[in-house]
Amino acid sequence: MKQLITTGPVGYIAWASESAVAKIPMGTDTFFLEGDKIRYHTVADFRLEK
Repeated sequence: MKQLITTGPVGYIAWASESAVAKIPMGTDTFFLEGDKIRYHTVADFRLEK
């Protein structure tokens, strides 16, 4: 995890990852919470094949 930001019911995570088949230098997840449940979740990444 590179960054975690929370503001009210919204959480944002920036991250990086690597596996045997791909390198992901930048990925993001955004969570929109309603009560104690995730109402919406978005994910995006920049992926490079190895």
